[in-house]
Amino acid sequence: MASLFGPLPDVVQLLDAGAGAGALTAAFVARLCSQGDGVRVVKATAFEIDPAMQHSLATTMRDCQRRCAHAGIDFSFLIHPSDFIHETSDRLAAGLFGTSEPIFDVAIVNPPYRKIGSSSPERRALRSVGVEATNLYSGFIALIQRLLVPGGQIVAITPRSFCNGPYFRPFREDVLTNLELCRLHVFDSRDAAFRDDHVLQENVIFHARKGNKEPEDIIISSSSGKPGDVVTETSFPFDEVVHPRDIERFIHIPSTAAHAVAKEAMNELGATLASLGVTVSTGRVVDFRMKGAIREKPETGTVPLLYPCHFSRGTIHWPKLDARQAQRDHRQ
Repeated sequence: MASLFGPLPDVVQLLDAGAGAGALTAAFVARLCSQGDGVRVVKATAFEIDPAMQHSLATTMRDCQRRCAHAGIDFSFLIHPSDFIHETSDRLAAGLFGTSEPIFDVAIVNPPYRKIGSSSPERRALRSVGVEATNLYSGFIALIQRLLVPGGQIVAITPRSFCNGPYFRPFREDVLTNLELCRLHVFDSRDAAFRDDHVLQENVIFHARKGNKEPEDIIISSSSGKPGDVVTETSFPFDEVVHPRDIERFIHIPSTAAHAVAKEAMNELGATLASLGVTVSTGRVVDFRMKGAIREKPETGTVPLLYPCHFSRGTIHWPKLDARQAQRDHRQ
């Protein structure tokens, strides 16, 4: 994540919201101390509400200070032992982020992932500054982009769920209107990013700059998530990632050239699902939950129940007599 930032100013105002023990700030400092980047001063601001993490965070910040001193960089820090959403929303709503308050050049963040209800205190706080968010992580990112200077950079690791779906449409609109996406990085496995914590989650790392100019191209990269593993990357036209005429502003992530080829093939199809009288929904039919609707043999009003084994070489093969699953029909 620290390696993704572009050129930096000589004085860097750094934000690490939901800092935990400070691993991301430490990574950013390690980059500066090894590469230089021309940075002379770092003023770090960290938010961490968990008392169990605050001592470790302070220790990390002091370590960063010592490391920077050896590299000739002046490092100072401020730790807010408070709720980032509530404190930042209150300040923004009151107009307190002025010239006397930190305005950030860089944000590096792994925000908390948790759904927030429509009547929750977090949702009310975010709405007070015009942010509509269904999850803590999208609330964090929306607030952070408001604290970045023009041209300021953010690198964040978040769930991939914001890329599509109706719940995240306001967030996508907010991000794509106010941030210029530079890079997206995906992992080959759901447990890659947080395997030590036994967390299964499809994550994405994104790098963006504060601004409203749509880029011509965007770099999409991928890796297994294992330390030292090979990272593959490809540049794609931005309008292949966010389609210009898509009112939902879905973010498509073709991590390999093969994905782009598949997308092109789909675009050449002569019919839509709607024109064929077909609709798509997820989670409606799960065999072990629908035993009463399952038929072992075709009947009037039934349709084939398809499993992954029935998909081969771009077509459907049903029935498949050597399949593990029975060749069953589902009652409509």
